[in-house]
Amino acid sequence: RVGEMECSRASGALSALGPPRPVRRRTRGRPRVTSASGSSSSRSALTSRSVASDAVVRPMRQGDLSPVVATLVEAADPDKVSAAALAAYALEASQAPAAREIALVASLAPTPLDQPEVVGVVGVLLADDLFPSEMRIKGSDAAYVTNLAVASRARRRGIANDLLHSAERFASESGRSTVWCRVDDDNDVARGFYKRRGYAPREPPRLVKYRDVLSSAYGFAGLAHFIDLVFLNSTVAVYAGAPAFWEMTGLEKTAALVWCAAGPLATAANFWAKKKNAPSVAVAGLVAYGAFETALACVCALLFGARGG
Repeated sequence: RVGEMECSRASGALSALGPPRPVRRRTRGRPRVTSASGSSSSRSALTSRSVASDAVVRPMRQGDLSPVVATLVEAADPDKVSAAALAAYALEASQAPAAREIALVASLAPTPLDQPEVVGVVGVLLADDLFPSEMRIKGSDAAYVTNLAVASRARRRGIANDLLHSAERFASESGRSTVWCRVDDDNDVARGFYKRRGYAPREPPRLVKYRDVLSSAYGFAGLAHFIDLVFLNSTVAVYAGAPAFWEMTGLEKTAALVWCAAGPLATAANFWAKKKNAPSVAVAGLVAYGAFETALACVCALLFGARGG
């Protein structure tokens, strides 16, 4: 891949043609879980009048195949994705059960006297095996939005916003709390579009997992310290040079209890940050715990002289 960008956002979604890179979005509110099947009734229920444009967004039908392929090919970079690959995708999406994937199209009549014609498309993948390999993260509870395209004759009318909104709604109603997709670094138009919707770079999964492990360890450590401090022999405090908990002054007890609480608070901050896609909050919680523990140990060493153990 050349020039790809990972992004994420607390409420939004991302899509691009060809092999761009993952972007994640948290859907607003609690997702409503509905059974998603391939029946015509479940697909028809998705038809809706658009929010930002005059288009109608509905599930793709096989009769839409030709204009959908034409729209995708027009919007795609031929050096990155072939017309044959886009045609194969469109055919598969039109036939797939909605529990696995769906393609939504926007239809718009050129004039009030004309029949509506397909002018835009977006795909939503739900089955994990359809995701690009780097997006298959166990327990991610995610949908993957792909191939958002609008015909050149219908652009700058809000159709892309409406397609994306409908894709996000479908993901939420299918029980997904997160939406991912990918965009090329050199696609300035697409990046600007998604940035206006609140998107930001998405973190590598290994970094997220590392914070999960670290915050969990801090949380368990805080609980263990509290039990030892209050109910057992205050071993850690004594090794740091401080007196046992029940021999401490009021100020010393307060500092010790804050130290115990800092670990679980770091765990809670990490959990909240994952829900809100706010990694800076998770980092702040971990750093605060480490800094407070280090500072407290230094104060104990200065005031009491650490005994070690």
